[in-house]
Amino acid sequence: MPPPAGCWPSVVRRTGSRARGARARATRRSGGRPWSPPSPPGSASPAYRPPPSPASRSPASSTGLVVLERAGRPLRPALLWNDTRSAPQAAALTEALGGPAAWTARTGSVPVASMTAAKWRWLRENEPYAAESAAAVRLPHDFLTERLAGVAATDPGDASGTCWYSTATGAYDPQLLGLAGLDEKLLPPVAPTGATRIGSLTDAAAGQLGLPAGIAVAAGTGDNMAAAVGLGLGDAGLLDHPVLSLGTSGTVFARPAPGRTRPRWPVSPPPTAATCRWPAP
Repeated sequence: MPPPAGCWPSVVRRTGSRARGARARATRRSGGRPWSPPSPPGSASPAYRPPPSPASRSPASSTGLVVLERAGRPLRPALLWNDTRSAPQAAALTEALGGPAAWTARTGSVPVASMTAAKWRWLRENEPYAAESAAAVRLPHDFLTERLAGVAATDPGDASGTCWYSTATGAYDPQLLGLAGLDEKLLPPVAPTGATRIGSLTDAAAGQLGLPAGIAVAAGTGDNMAAAVGLGLGDAGLLDHPVLSLGTSGTVFARPAPGRTRPRWPVSPPPTAATCRWPAP
């Protein structure tokens, strides 16, 4: 049913027939008119839509593994965050560094099956040919960004979910890369924030998407990090204010007060959020 007035934003994702049924029930209750969410405070339109922007940003799933050949094509299907075959490799990585506390001090997270480092270890052990043939290693989100702009890039939010990026130093960690068995040359540069313009929409991508070539492409960030920015976490009254997100996965996240960059206890998935502003066109 439609949420009560004033609950903005309130989004519950459904899939398949359940989604179609939910839409049909909402339409019947509104007298045959498709239901629209209530307007946020201060908006004039009953169905709020943000204004178009001459820029492209792509928030997406922030963990997973895509391995590419030299021509930029995937060597195998992507290993997504919900593939739990890498759980033994995550446990081995945790032990190799000295336990959860050592990982939170370096990365802010403890390796679990969804983390990219665990998936890379799994690939090396189970499909060594694919690992040895890899000319580039990307997150699914970064692969999409590269297809849009033709530029390899990631951002601190996404990188923090790999378990080879140090949130303490703001850079890839050579020791963690060594534990994972990965050459840093295969990784994309880390943009300062998810809002950083990393390039422009290529002619090929523009033709496929029906968009003008040359518009700005930002690095983007992970889905939970983008949600934190969209909800205004960190604004007045919302420092250390936790948000519970339940969907295909469950996450709890917050923006910490200044001076505290890591959680006081082991947390996974990544706790960091990129600071986002609209990129310059």
